[in-house]
Amino acid sequence: MKIKDAIEKLSLLDRSIGIICSIPKLEFQKRIYVVAQIKENIPGFVLDDREPEMSDLTVENIIKSLKSFSESFQENDLILQAEYDIDENSYQSRCFELTDIYLKNNEVVFESSLGEIVDMREEHIIS
Repeated sequence: MKIKDAIEKLSLLDRSIGIICSIPKLEFQKRIYVVAQIKENIPGFVLDDREPEMSDLTVENIIKSLKSFSESFQENDLILQAEYDIDENSYQSRCFELTDIYLKNNEVVFESSLGEIVDMREEHIIS
């Protein structure tokens, strides 16, 4: 889903509602930790439950963050990036394209119904 399309969908919703991200194929749900440039010219959302107080982003917060990307980003697809522990010494960053935004149980769901973008996977060693 492109930034401009996400902003358009979000603009129709109550701006005070919270957001959860879902990747059904992995039975995975997490909050947004930060809105960022995931990789060069690739905007998206880093998902993490590390600091829950930072994860209480609302529709209004996300719209503001998405609008802060320059005009050249508006046609770019949004990515959900999540970390998966491999073992106690390493983890992977995996990326999924945002495919839908909808309201469920008084919460906005950002969903990726596609498989992982394997080319974007990164492995990290914890020292």
